[in-house]
Amino acid sequence: MSVSPKQQAKLDKLTEKLDTLSKSVISDNPDVEDIDALLGKMFGCIKPSSLSPIDTCSEEAFSAAMMEASVAALHVNLIGIGDELGYFSALLDKPMSYDDLSNAVNCDCQYTKEWCIVMTAGKVLDYNEEDDTFSVTATVQESVRVSMNPSGLVWGTILPVCIGDRRKLIEAFKTGRGIDWNDRDPQLYNSTCSFFKPLYENHLVSSLPHEISKCLEEGGSLADVGCGKGLTSCLLAAAFPKATIKGFDYCKASIKMAQETVKKRELENVSFFVQNAKEFGHDSEDSFDVVCFLDCFHDMAVAKSAAKQAVAKTKPGGFCFLIEPMAAETDSVASQVTLPTCSMFGSFSCHICLACAMCNSGDGLGTLCPTATFRDIFLQVGYSSFASIESRIHSAGFRFFVAKK
Repeated sequence: MSVSPKQQAKLDKLTEKLDTLSKSVISDNPDVEDIDALLGKMFGCIKPSSLSPIDTCSEEAFSAAMMEASVAALHVNLIGIGDELGYFSALLDKPMSYDDLSNAVNCDCQYTKEWCIVMTAGKVLDYNEEDDTFSVTATVQESVRVSMNPSGLVWGTILPVCIGDRRKLIEAFKTGRGIDWNDRDPQLYNSTCSFFKPLYENHLVSSLPHEISKCLEEGGSLADVGCGKGLTSCLLAAAFPKATIKGFDYCKASIKMAQETVKKRELENVSFFVQNAKEFGHDSEDSFDVVCFLDCFHDMAVAKSAAKQAVAKTKPGGFCFLIEPMAAETDSVASQVTLPTCSMFGSFSCHICLACAMCNSGDGLGTLCPTATFRDIFLQVGYSSFASIESRIHSAGFRFFVAKK
Protein backbone atom coordinates (compact mmCIF):
# COMPACT_ATOMS: atom_id res chain seq x y z
CA MET A 1 0.00 0.00 0.00
CA SER A 2 1.33 3.46 -0.90
CA VAL A 3 1.86 5.99 1.84
CA SER A 4 1.52 9.73 1.27
CA PRO A 5 4.42 12.08 2.20
CA LYS A 6 2.35 13.45 5.07
CA GLN A 7 1.60 9.97 6.42
CA GLN A 8 5.25 8.97 6.01
CA ALA A 9 6.34 12.04 7.97
CA LYS A 10 4.01 11.03 10.82
CA LEU A 11 5.34 7.49 10.71
CA ASP A 12 8.95 8.72 10.79
CA LYS A 13 8.15 10.91 13.77
CA LEU A 14 6.51 7.98 15.61
CA THR A 15 9.45 5.72 14.82
CA GLU A 16 11.89 8.33 16.10
CA LYS A 17 9.89 8.68 19.31
CA LEU A 18 9.77 4.91 19.82
CA ASP A 19 13.52 4.67 19.25
CA THR A 20 14.12 7.39 21.84
CA LEU A 21 11.88 5.63 24.33
CA SER A 22 13.57 2.32 23.58
CA LYS A 23 16.98 3.79 24.36
CA SER A 24 15.72 5.20 27.65
CA VAL A 25 14.34 1.80 28.63
CA ILE A 26 17.59 0.10 27.68
CA SER A 27 19.58 2.61 29.76
CA ASP A 28 17.64 1.39 32.79
CA ASN A 29 18.44 -2.22 31.89
CA PRO A 30 22.25 -2.29 31.43
CA ASP A 31 22.29 -6.06 31.06
CA VAL A 32 20.18 -5.83 27.91
CA GLU A 33 21.96 -4.94 24.66
CA ASP A 34 19.02 -3.79 22.53
CA ILE A 35 15.26 -3.36 22.48
CA ASP A 36 14.73 -6.73 20.77
CA ALA A 37 16.42 -8.44 23.70
CA LEU A 38 14.53 -6.32 26.22
CA LEU A 39 11.14 -7.15 24.74
CA GLY A 40 12.14 -10.78 24.57
CA LYS A 41 12.97 -10.55 28.25
CA MET A 42 9.66 -8.85 28.99
CA PHE A 43 7.35 -10.95 26.86
CA GLY A 44 9.25 -14.10 25.95
CA CYS A 45 8.62 -13.35 22.30
CA ILE A 46 10.03 -11.45 19.37
CA LYS A 47 9.78 -7.69 19.14
CA PRO A 48 6.36 -6.60 17.77
CA SER A 49 8.01 -4.50 15.07
CA SER A 50 9.69 -7.61 13.64
CA LEU A 51 6.36 -9.32 13.04
CA SER A 52 5.59 -9.46 9.35
CA PRO A 53 2.57 -10.75 7.41
CA ILE A 54 2.69 -14.00 5.48
CA ASP A 55 4.85 -13.73 2.36
CA THR A 56 2.69 -13.07 -0.72
CA CYS A 57 5.40 -12.23 -3.23
CA SER A 58 4.52 -15.37 -5.20
CA GLU A 59 2.07 -18.27 -5.17
CA GLU A 60 4.85 -20.65 -4.12
CA ALA A 61 6.02 -18.35 -1.33
CA PHE A 62 2.47 -17.93 -0.04
CA SER A 63 1.85 -21.70 0.01
CA ALA A 64 5.15 -22.36 1.76
CA ALA A 65 4.51 -19.61 4.32
CA MET A 66 1.00 -20.93 5.03
CA MET A 67 2.35 -24.43 5.61
CA GLU A 68 5.11 -23.16 7.86
CA ALA A 69 2.67 -21.05 9.88
CA SER A 70 0.25 -23.98 10.22
CA VAL A 71 2.96 -26.32 11.46
CA ALA A 72 4.09 -23.65 13.89
CA ALA A 73 0.53 -23.27 15.19
CA LEU A 74 0.26 -27.03 15.81
CA HIS A 75 3.65 -26.96 17.52
CA VAL A 76 2.59 -24.06 19.75
CA ASN A 77 -0.54 -25.99 20.71
CA LEU A 78 1.56 -28.99 21.75
CA ILE A 79 3.81 -26.74 23.83
CA GLY A 80 0.74 -25.46 25.66
CA ILE A 81 -0.54 -29.00 26.21
CA GLY A 82 2.83 -30.02 27.62
CA ASP A 83 2.86 -27.05 29.94
CA GLU A 84 -0.65 -27.75 31.21
CA LEU A 85 0.05 -31.47 31.73
CA GLY A 86 3.22 -30.76 33.71
CA TYR A 87 5.76 -32.15 31.23
CA PHE A 88 8.03 -29.13 31.43
CA SER A 89 7.96 -28.92 35.22
CA ALA A 90 8.83 -32.61 35.50
CA LEU A 91 11.71 -32.36 33.01
CA LEU A 92 13.13 -29.34 34.80
CA ASP A 93 13.69 -31.55 37.85
CA LYS A 94 15.78 -34.05 35.90
CA PRO A 95 16.15 -35.61 32.43
CA MET A 96 13.73 -38.49 31.86
CA SER A 97 12.85 -41.15 29.36
CA TYR A 98 9.38 -40.86 27.90
CA ASP A 99 8.34 -43.86 30.03
CA ASP A 100 9.45 -42.16 33.24
CA LEU A 101 7.93 -38.86 32.14
CA SER A 102 4.54 -40.43 31.41
CA ASN A 103 4.58 -42.03 34.87
CA ALA A 104 5.65 -38.80 36.55
CA VAL A 105 2.73 -36.82 35.15
CA ASN A 106 0.28 -39.73 34.99
CA CYS A 107 -0.23 -39.59 31.22
CA ASP A 108 -0.36 -42.17 28.46
CA CYS A 109 3.06 -43.43 27.36
CA GLN A 110 2.46 -43.39 23.60
CA TYR A 111 1.17 -39.81 23.56
CA THR A 112 4.08 -38.78 25.78
CA LYS A 113 6.58 -40.48 23.46
CA GLU A 114 5.32 -38.67 20.37
CA TRP A 115 5.14 -35.36 22.23
CA CYS A 116 8.79 -35.76 23.26
CA ILE A 117 9.85 -36.59 19.72
CA VAL A 118 8.03 -33.57 18.24
CA MET A 119 9.44 -31.24 20.91
CA THR A 120 12.94 -32.54 20.22
CA ALA A 121 12.52 -32.01 16.47
CA GLY A 122 11.40 -28.45 17.23
CA LYS A 123 14.43 -27.76 19.46
CA VAL A 124 12.27 -27.38 22.56
CA LEU A 125 13.73 -30.52 24.16
CA ASP A 126 17.21 -32.06 23.99
CA TYR A 127 17.60 -35.80 23.52
CA ASN A 128 20.48 -37.81 25.01
CA GLU A 129 20.81 -40.97 22.95
CA GLU A 130 23.23 -42.60 25.40
CA ASP A 131 20.71 -42.86 28.24
CA ASP A 132 17.55 -42.36 26.14
CA THR A 133 16.40 -39.29 28.11
CA PHE A 134 14.88 -35.93 27.29
CA SER A 135 15.56 -32.56 28.92
CA VAL A 136 14.39 -28.97 28.43
CA THR A 137 16.73 -26.88 26.28
CA ALA A 138 18.55 -24.02 27.98
CA THR A 139 16.58 -21.32 26.16
CA VAL A 140 13.22 -22.82 27.09
CA GLN A 141 14.38 -23.30 30.68
CA GLU A 142 14.81 -19.54 30.83
CA SER A 143 11.18 -19.03 29.84
CA VAL A 144 9.92 -21.55 32.36
CA ARG A 145 12.09 -20.65 35.33
CA VAL A 146 12.77 -16.92 35.32
CA SER A 147 10.01 -15.03 37.14
CA MET A 148 10.51 -11.94 34.95
CA ASN A 149 9.51 -13.93 31.92
CA PRO A 150 6.57 -16.19 32.78
CA SER A 151 4.92 -15.66 29.43
CA GLY A 152 7.34 -17.63 27.29
CA LEU A 153 4.93 -20.58 27.24
CA VAL A 154 1.72 -18.50 27.28
CA TRP A 155 1.47 -18.63 23.48
CA GLY A 156 0.90 -22.36 23.87
CA THR A 157 -2.36 -21.71 25.72
CA ILE A 158 -3.72 -18.45 24.35
CA LEU A 159 -3.44 -19.47 20.67
CA PRO A 160 -5.37 -22.77 21.00
CA VAL A 161 -8.11 -21.01 22.98
CA CYS A 162 -8.51 -18.51 20.14
CA ILE A 163 -8.56 -21.18 17.44
CA GLY A 164 -10.85 -23.42 19.50
CA ASP A 165 -13.62 -20.82 19.29
CA ARG A 166 -13.52 -20.77 15.48
CA ARG A 167 -17.16 -21.84 14.98
CA LYS A 168 -18.33 -19.17 17.43
CA LEU A 169 -16.14 -16.63 15.68
CA ILE A 170 -17.47 -17.46 12.21
CA GLU A 171 -21.01 -17.01 13.53
CA ALA A 172 -19.97 -13.68 15.07
CA PHE A 173 -18.52 -12.49 11.75
CA LYS A 174 -21.77 -13.39 9.97
CA THR A 175 -24.19 -11.92 12.50
CA GLY A 176 -22.27 -9.06 14.11
CA ARG A 177 -22.83 -10.61 17.51
CA GLY A 178 -20.04 -11.09 20.03
CA ILE A 179 -18.51 -13.81 22.21
CA ASP A 180 -18.92 -13.07 25.90
CA TRP A 181 -15.83 -13.27 28.10
CA ASN A 182 -17.73 -15.55 30.49
CA ASP A 183 -18.29 -18.02 27.64
CA ARG A 184 -14.58 -18.43 26.96
CA ASP A 185 -12.32 -21.27 28.02
CA PRO A 186 -11.14 -20.40 31.58
CA GLN A 187 -7.59 -20.94 30.36
CA LEU A 188 -7.92 -17.61 28.54
CA TYR A 189 -8.08 -15.80 31.91
CA ASN A 190 -4.79 -17.36 33.01
CA SER A 191 -3.14 -16.81 29.64
CA THR A 192 -4.10 -13.14 29.48
CA CYS A 193 -2.75 -12.57 32.98
CA SER A 194 0.50 -14.38 32.15
CA PHE A 195 0.94 -12.39 28.94
CA PHE A 196 0.75 -9.02 30.69
CA LYS A 197 2.43 -9.99 33.95
CA PRO A 198 6.04 -9.11 33.01
CA LEU A 199 5.02 -5.79 31.46
CA TYR A 200 3.04 -4.70 34.50
CA GLU A 201 5.42 -6.08 37.10
CA ASN A 202 8.36 -4.23 35.61
CA HIS A 203 6.82 -1.02 34.28
CA LEU A 204 3.32 -0.22 35.60
CA VAL A 205 4.27 1.57 38.83
CA SER A 206 7.30 3.33 37.36
CA SER A 207 5.21 4.60 34.42
CA LEU A 208 2.59 6.35 36.58
CA PRO A 209 2.56 10.15 36.32
CA HIS A 210 3.96 11.91 39.39
CA GLU A 211 0.59 13.33 40.44
CA ILE A 212 -1.01 9.88 40.50
CA SER A 213 1.91 8.26 42.32
CA LYS A 214 1.93 11.05 44.91
CA CYS A 215 -1.80 10.69 45.46
CA LEU A 216 -1.55 6.95 46.09
CA GLU A 217 1.55 7.30 48.27
CA GLU A 218 -0.40 9.66 50.52
CA GLY A 219 -3.29 7.23 50.94
CA GLY A 220 -5.51 7.92 47.96
CA SER A 221 -8.10 5.53 46.55
CA LEU A 222 -8.08 3.72 43.20
CA ALA A 223 -10.66 1.72 41.26
CA ASP A 224 -9.17 -0.88 38.91
CA VAL A 225 -12.03 -1.49 36.47
CA GLY A 226 -11.85 -4.68 34.43
CA CYS A 227 -9.25 -6.01 36.87
CA GLY A 228 -9.45 -9.65 35.74
CA LYS A 229 -7.53 -11.94 38.07
CA GLY A 230 -6.34 -8.92 40.07
CA LEU A 231 -2.73 -8.78 38.92
CA THR A 232 -2.57 -5.00 38.57
CA SER A 233 -4.70 -4.35 41.66
CA CYS A 234 -2.30 -6.40 43.79
CA LEU A 235 0.77 -4.76 42.25
CA LEU A 236 -0.59 -1.30 43.03
CA ALA A 237 -1.66 -2.33 46.52
CA ALA A 238 1.83 -3.64 47.30
CA ALA A 239 3.53 -0.57 45.83
CA PHE A 240 1.28 1.89 47.70
CA PRO A 241 0.46 0.34 51.10
CA LYS A 242 -1.35 3.47 52.33
CA ALA A 243 -3.69 3.50 49.34
CA THR A 244 -7.09 1.80 49.14
CA ILE A 245 -7.42 -0.33 46.00
CA LYS A 246 -10.68 -1.83 44.75
CA GLY A 247 -10.85 -4.16 41.77
CA PHE A 248 -14.03 -4.61 39.71
CA ASP A 249 -14.82 -7.19 37.04
CA TYR A 250 -18.02 -8.80 35.79
CA CYS A 251 -16.34 -12.21 35.38
CA LYS A 252 -17.05 -14.23 38.52
CA ALA A 253 -14.30 -16.76 37.82
CA SER A 254 -11.68 -14.01 37.53
CA ILE A 255 -12.77 -12.29 40.74
CA LYS A 256 -12.68 -15.60 42.60
CA MET A 257 -9.07 -16.09 41.51
CA ALA A 258 -8.26 -12.49 42.48
CA GLN A 259 -9.66 -13.00 45.98
CA GLU A 260 -7.59 -16.16 46.39
CA THR A 261 -4.47 -14.25 45.35
CA VAL A 262 -5.11 -11.56 47.97
CA LYS A 263 -5.33 -14.18 50.71
CA LYS A 264 -2.05 -15.76 49.64
CA ARG A 265 -0.23 -12.42 49.46
CA GLU A 266 -1.85 -11.15 52.70
CA LEU A 267 -2.60 -7.73 51.25
CA GLU A 268 -4.97 -5.77 53.46
CA ASN A 269 -5.53 -2.68 51.30
CA VAL A 270 -7.11 -4.32 48.27
CA SER A 271 -10.53 -5.90 47.75
CA PHE A 272 -12.46 -7.27 44.76
CA PHE A 273 -16.06 -7.09 43.59
CA VAL A 274 -18.13 -8.77 40.89
CA GLN A 275 -19.54 -5.69 39.15
CA ASN A 276 -19.68 -4.64 35.53
CA ALA A 277 -17.89 -1.57 34.24
CA LYS A 278 -20.99 0.59 33.71
CA GLU A 279 -22.10 0.11 37.32
CA PHE A 280 -18.90 -0.34 39.33
CA GLY A 281 -19.16 1.12 42.79
CA HIS A 282 -22.91 1.68 42.41
CA ASP A 283 -23.63 0.21 45.84
CA SER A 284 -21.46 2.78 47.60
CA GLU A 285 -21.34 6.56 47.81
CA ASP A 286 -17.55 6.38 47.75
CA SER A 287 -15.69 8.09 44.95
CA PHE A 288 -12.09 7.55 43.90
CA ASP A 289 -9.02 9.69 43.47
CA VAL A 290 -7.99 7.50 40.56
CA VAL A 291 -9.86 5.18 38.19
CA CYS A 292 -8.01 2.97 35.72
CA PHE A 293 -8.76 0.66 32.79
CA LEU A 294 -5.72 -1.48 32.03
CA ASP A 295 -5.83 -3.09 28.61
CA CYS A 296 -9.55 -3.71 28.92
CA PHE A 297 -11.51 -0.61 27.85
CA HIS A 298 -11.37 -1.63 24.18
CA ASP A 299 -12.82 -5.06 25.17
CA MET A 300 -15.92 -3.59 26.78
CA ALA A 301 -19.28 -3.76 25.07
CA VAL A 302 -20.30 -0.99 27.49
CA ALA A 303 -17.20 1.17 27.00
CA LYS A 304 -19.05 4.48 26.66
CA SER A 305 -21.24 3.74 29.68
CA ALA A 306 -18.13 2.70 31.60
CA ALA A 307 -16.54 6.07 30.85
CA LYS A 308 -19.68 7.82 32.18
CA GLN A 309 -19.53 5.78 35.37
CA ALA A 310 -15.81 6.47 35.67
CA VAL A 311 -16.22 10.24 35.59
CA ALA A 312 -19.14 9.98 38.03
CA LYS A 313 -16.94 8.00 40.43
CA THR A 314 -13.84 10.20 40.04
CA LYS A 315 -13.34 12.88 42.67
CA PRO A 316 -13.05 16.50 41.47
CA GLY A 317 -9.45 16.98 40.36
CA GLY A 318 -8.99 13.21 40.17
CA PHE A 319 -7.66 11.10 37.34
CA CYS A 320 -8.53 8.25 35.05
CA PHE A 321 -5.75 6.45 33.21
CA LEU A 322 -5.80 3.75 30.55
CA ILE A 323 -3.26 1.43 28.98
CA GLU A 324 -4.20 0.40 25.45
CA PRO A 325 -2.47 -1.44 22.59
CA MET A 326 -0.77 0.82 20.06
CA ALA A 327 -3.02 2.04 17.23
CA ALA A 328 -3.28 5.03 14.91
CA GLU A 329 -4.32 8.55 15.90
CA THR A 330 -7.29 8.48 13.52
CA ASP A 331 -9.46 5.80 11.95
CA SER A 332 -7.31 5.56 8.83
CA VAL A 333 -6.47 2.22 7.21
CA ALA A 334 -3.26 3.66 5.77
CA SER A 335 -2.14 4.84 9.22
CA GLN A 336 -3.08 1.60 10.97
CA VAL A 337 -1.25 -0.78 8.62
CA THR A 338 2.02 1.14 8.90
CA LEU A 339 2.23 0.47 12.66
CA PRO A 340 4.53 -2.46 13.51
CA THR A 341 2.10 -3.83 16.09
CA CYS A 342 -0.95 -3.81 13.80
CA SER A 343 -0.74 -7.44 12.67
CA MET A 344 -0.27 -8.88 16.15
CA PHE A 345 -2.76 -6.77 18.10
CA GLY A 346 -5.28 -6.78 15.26
CA SER A 347 -5.20 -10.58 15.11
CA PHE A 348 -5.83 -10.80 18.84
CA SER A 349 -8.66 -8.31 18.47
CA CYS A 350 -10.49 -10.30 15.80
CA HIS A 351 -10.35 -13.42 17.98
CA ILE A 352 -10.87 -11.97 21.47
CA CYS A 353 -11.15 -8.23 22.04
CA LEU A 354 -13.52 -7.11 19.30
CA ALA A 355 -15.57 -10.27 19.78
CA CYS A 356 -16.08 -9.34 23.43
CA ALA A 357 -16.79 -5.68 22.65
CA MET A 358 -19.52 -6.62 20.15
CA CYS A 359 -21.66 -8.49 22.68
CA ASN A 360 -25.25 -7.29 23.09
CA SER A 361 -24.91 -4.74 20.27
CA GLY A 362 -21.92 -3.32 22.11
CA ASP A 363 -19.62 -0.42 21.33
CA GLY A 364 -17.18 -2.66 19.45
CA LEU A 365 -13.97 -0.67 19.91
CA GLY A 366 -11.37 -3.45 19.62
CA THR A 367 -7.59 -3.07 19.89
CA LEU A 368 -7.36 -1.00 16.71
CA CYS A 369 -9.51 1.75 18.21
CA PRO A 370 -7.81 5.05 17.26
CA THR A 371 -6.61 7.52 19.87
CA ALA A 372 -9.05 10.17 18.66
CA THR A 373 -11.98 7.91 19.57
CA PHE A 374 -10.74 7.45 23.13
CA ARG A 375 -10.24 11.20 23.43
CA ASP A 376 -13.77 11.94 22.20
CA ILE A 377 -15.36 9.41 24.57
CA PHE A 378 -13.64 10.70 27.71
CA LEU A 379 -14.04 14.38 26.94
CA GLN A 380 -17.71 13.95 26.06
CA VAL A 381 -18.54 12.28 29.39
CA GLY A 382 -17.07 15.15 31.39
CA TYR A 383 -13.31 14.86 31.87
CA SER A 384 -11.61 18.23 31.35
CA SER A 385 -8.53 16.88 29.60
CA PHE A 386 -7.28 13.73 27.88
CA ALA A 387 -3.66 13.20 26.92
CA SER A 388 -1.35 10.49 25.65
CA ILE A 389 1.80 10.48 27.77
CA GLU A 390 5.23 9.08 27.08
CA SER A 391 6.24 6.12 29.21
CA ARG A 392 8.31 2.98 29.12
CA ILE A 393 5.15 1.09 28.25
CA HIS A 394 5.15 2.84 24.86
CA SER A 395 8.31 0.94 23.94
CA ALA A 396 6.45 -2.36 24.25
CA GLY A 397 3.76 -1.24 21.83
CA PHE A 398 1.13 0.26 24.15
CA ARG A 399 -0.46 3.68 24.65
CA PHE A 400 -0.75 5.35 28.07
CA PHE A 401 -3.69 7.78 28.38
CA VAL A 402 -4.50 10.10 31.28
CA ALA A 403 -7.79 11.97 31.71
CA LYS A 404 -8.32 14.56 34.43
CA LYS A 405 -11.62 15.62 35.93
